[in-house]
Amino acid sequence: MEFIKTSKIFYLNKSTYINLRWIAIIGQLVTIIFVQFFLNFEFNYFTCILITLLSVLSNIYLQFKFKENQLNNSISTMYLSFDILQLGTLFFLTGGITNPFIFLIIVPAVFSSQYLNMYSSILLVSLIILILFILTFYYIDLPH
Repeated sequence: MEFIKTSKIFYLNKSTYINLRWIAIIGQLVTIIFVQFFLNFEFNYFTCILITLLSVLSNIYLQFKFKENQLNNSISTMYLSFDILQLGTLFFLTGGITNPFIFLIIVPAVFSSQYLNMYSSILLVSLIILILFILTFYYIDLPH
């Protein structure tokens, strides 16, 4: 069948991915600061900032350590898994699935479906399903 055939080249453009991660990191930091200082919600502000700073460090590492402009399927899957775990941890600390930004957890899987092979996409979607299942029952409430 023709629709099953896909490209044999599964690479992710490093500069595009790094730029998207910077946008996500800035959005996370702005949101955390806004909720802490303007909405005055009581939550683990410092822990959330530290988790976001881990993403900053991993992005800097990715930018300067990898010299190739294309990230192979394995490296891309590893970094996208890290992004999903990082978002899951932030959502755990900020209300679980009641967090209004919970839909953003599917972005890495959508990104992988476009650029990576089917097995990587299935792995990432499975990770998201597991995290969403856990976040349904276990999370730290945000005061509303």
